[in-house]
Amino acid sequence: MTKGFKNLEHIKYAMVTYSGAAHECCDGYYILFPTYKEGLEKISIPKSKWLRFIIPSQEAKDIQKVSHQFYFQILPSCKFNLKDIPELEYYHDNITEFLIPIY
Repeated sequence: MTKGFKNLEHIKYAMVTYSGAAHECCDGYYILFPTYKEGLEKISIPKSKWLRFIIPSQEAKDIQKVSHQFYFQILPSCKFNLKDIPELEYYHDNITEFLIPIY
């Protein structure tokens, strides 16, 4: 599990938001639960198409490396249109699925 979250090993899902369209600065990291928990904010994620990258790690530095590679190397040379919703991370089996919403 990602360093800093050792007491939260049950976390399987996260949502990442950015302060600008360039995706240079992470604006927020949110822990997601598949069902509503009393006292927490409910967020509905709309049905979307997703680009999925499999990262053989759950370490923040490895996930951030793939994120930077996508936004600064891959995205400028492809024809994908990003949907204006946060990217998702799904942690399981010692891997991270990095999900980017597209049209």
